[in-house]
Amino acid sequence: NLLRTQDGYLLAYEDFVGQTIQIVVQRLAPGGSPTGEPSPVTSGNTDKRFPQLVNTEGGVGLLWTTDDSVGFRSLSADGSPLAPPATWFTGRQLGYRSVAGTPLARAAAWVDASEEGLSPERLHFRITTLSGDVRCAAE
Repeated sequence: NLLRTQDGYLLAYEDFVGQTIQIVVQRLAPGGSPTGEPSPVTSGNTDKRFPQLVNTEGGVGLLWTTDDSVGFRSLSADGSPLAPPATWFTGRQLGYRSVAGTPLARAAAWVDASEEGLSPERLHFRITTLSGDVRCAAE
């Protein structure tokens, strides 16, 4: 995922860090050349997938998914973490496939099944305020 910043771009992508897939960010100059080294901004024992960068009032928001949650982390425009990671949504899902965030709200869509190993049965969607109040949901 690529996001334009005031002084270039910020790129977020999946990469193996040790034994798990984590989200890495890389700053890019306005012409597209890398500046500095890529930096992992997630960690832990679970794979993080589908990074999404969004502009926020205080910098940049990074969203990602695991098999059962959507995570969020505030970053500066250069990709440096501003706060610890936070979990936005959790539950029994086969996987989130679409997430979005704005300075005012967050949203996620996911599918699940009644039993492990079954095909997806339901599509869910949720929009909340940044404080977690649900504004719209189809679950």
